[in-house]
Amino acid sequence: MNSEVSVSYLKSRKNQPSPISFRKWINLAISISHFIHIRIINKSESKRINFKFRGINKSTNVLSFCYQNSKDFVWGDLLLCADIILSEANSEKKDVRDHYAHLTLHGSLHLLGYNHVDKNEAYNMETKEIELLKLLGIKNPY
Repeated sequence: MNSEVSVSYLKSRKNQPSPISFRKWINLAISISHFIHIRIINKSESKRINFKFRGINKSTNVLSFCYQNSKDFVWGDLLLCADIILSEANSEKKDVRDHYAHLTLHGSLHLLGYNHVDKNEAYNMETKEIELLKLLGIKNPY
């Protein structure tokens, strides 16, 4: 399996996981060859991109952009909003690193075609997330 994971950070990397951690999480979720770029963004950039591509005029914790998804290769971008992830972790009393792991897995599953538009899809996606998080020693976030 060929895989490449790259990460672009904001100026300050405070509370942001290492590229090694991101690679570990993505490789856990995606077992086929992949090329994934992670970009850490701020709240205003998240809002702008979410509106431009989804028509939703608010920021969000993770955005996934899939460019190719076949039976043996996935190529995509994950945009993780540092401001929201930190705020959610604090308000929900979660470890920040665990929350990054969860949202990285969540975004990776979107790249594989998982979705949470209806209840059945949401159940399947959340079940897979819980299973992967358990392998990392992270408790069920739901």
